[in-house]
Amino acid sequence: MNDLATDLANAISKELGIPQYMGEIIVSILIFLMAIIIGWTVYIIFERYIKRLAEKTKTKL
Repeated sequence: MNDLATDLANAISKELGIPQYMGEIIVSILIFLMAIIIGWTVYIIFERYIKRLAEKTKTKL
């Protein structure tokens, strides 16, 4: 993951013509946003489907 993030930061820095640290900040923000979106998706799936299944089977989560 570290090599991928570094390569992506280098590519962003070269394409946008910005310093290396700015590219790393942008990559960090993108990774953080992806983690939020994945977490939100898992939460939605849990709330909609697994919670309903537990209620139907009368199981406590």
